[in-house]
Amino acid sequence: MTLEDPNFVQRSLSYQNLFLSKGYTTEQAGALSTMMINKAATIQAQLLTCKTIFIIGSLLTGFAIIVLFAFIVVNKIIAFRNQAQQRVVV
Repeated sequence: MTLEDPNFVQRSLSYQNLFLSKGYTTEQAGALSTMMINKAATIQAQLLTCKTIFIIGSLLTGFAIIVLFAFIVVNKIIAFRNQAQQRVVV
């Protein structure tokens, strides 16, 4: 976030107007506005971290399932070939 970001400016002004309407001074409203924006940014960062952790966990679980499935299929193929060879030898 920068001071040139229109979303930041709009949100900051809306918080400042809210606090000014509640009777705070201009300096207090500016400080409270900055505090509220920082709090919202912190919450968004935590949510993004949680989302990333769950995505990584889902990908690892999916990869493990694919590996297990491939292992089962390969074992079935090997067992089928062994049975076919035993029938030919006998």
